[in-house]
Amino acid sequence: KVGNFPFSPVKDREAGQIRQAAAGVGLNWDENLRLWQRDKEVWLFPVDIEALIGKVRFSRLGIKLAETHNKGYRWQHEAVIALASPDNVNAFELTPQEAEE
Repeated sequence: KVGNFPFSPVKDREAGQIRQAAAGVGLNWDENLRLWQRDKEVWLFPVDIEALIGKVRFSRLGIKLAETHNKGYRWQHEAVIALASPDNVNAFELTPQEAEE
């Protein structure tokens, strides 16, 4: 049984705001990913899966980008690791010793 897909697409205006906020902290993605939401969660899903929604049961699909709160977004570690630019002003390299601490 497929069941209901619990996410809805983010409206264009809000998607622009999210994309701008994400870019401000060094997170970027291309047009192959689209923003979706569920409650206070913001997710990125591949555009190509949209034709399969309602036909195929999905498990562990997409990247949880952020959770919304009253002052903006709380970016998720997995998204930062996947989407951050290593040359961003907010990025810095750790030594092996620093990584162990």
